[in-house]
Amino acid sequence: MVMFKLGVIGGGAMGAALIGGVIRNGLISADKIGLVEVDQPRGQALQSNLGIQLFSSVASMAAECQTIILAIKPIQLFAILTELGTQLCEKHLVISIAAGVPLAAMENSLPQARIVRVMPNTPARIGKGVSAYCLGQRASGTDAEKVEAIFGCVGKVLRVSEDKLDAVTAVSGSGPAYVYYFIDALINAGVYLGLPRKDAAVLATETVLGAAELLKNSGEHPRQLMNEVTSPGGTTAAALFEFEKAGFAGLVMQAAIAAAERSREIGKGIR
Repeated sequence: MVMFKLGVIGGGAMGAALIGGVIRNGLISADKIGLVEVDQPRGQALQSNLGIQLFSSVASMAAECQTIILAIKPIQLFAILTELGTQLCEKHLVISIAAGVPLAAMENSLPQARIVRVMPNTPARIGKGVSAYCLGQRASGTDAEKVEAIFGCVGKVLRVSEDKLDAVTAVSGSGPAYVYYFIDALINAGVYLGLPRKDAAVLATETVLGAAELLKNSGEHPRQLMNEVTSPGGTTAAALFEFEKAGFAGLVMQAAIAAAERSREIGKGIR
């Protein structure tokens, strides 16, 4: 078990997922994890369920925790950084999951701490997430190992350069919403065609899950797997023709590009 104390600011879906993941995987014991959460009932519930410590302020957390995860929204980030600014030194590692907020802006606010940016996604809640991270100027290889250990408790982890994080946000950070949107549409199609909604939901969800697992495990190209399902003149060919007519592939790409551009806009607004 790793013997460092971890502080988490923000006990929402991602903060809770990370805390639960590191405890469940035995990386850090619950008594070495502290949380700052403005929603008191939520914080108390996490304390009760997981056995972690609650801090009343970020200053009190910084006094005890040298590794701090900022599991908060971009709009909340700089108020927290202002509070932390006078509390941190070169011994502190700060890990931010706030989308779009660049390393330089955080390093300006925290001139002594070591900073790492991470873009996780919500399947981390069940240990099936994927996270990409980049190191700030003062961060070290040891910091990279620590980040990979923490986020490895909730899924896959890869290291990228900071200029790739907007693309990561568009593909994996926002990506689960695209998948849910597609599944919802497929369920509604099943209902329209006469299936009970419950049955349509099972068929659509399990089909997407199974298809993703097959793609992952087979190592085959998506087009090759599509061809296996598509018989000449058959039902799949008819459906895929409709996707092509509607420009489905282009629409997916445009949506991801829009997400990346929005991430860049967020960053530009706070550099």
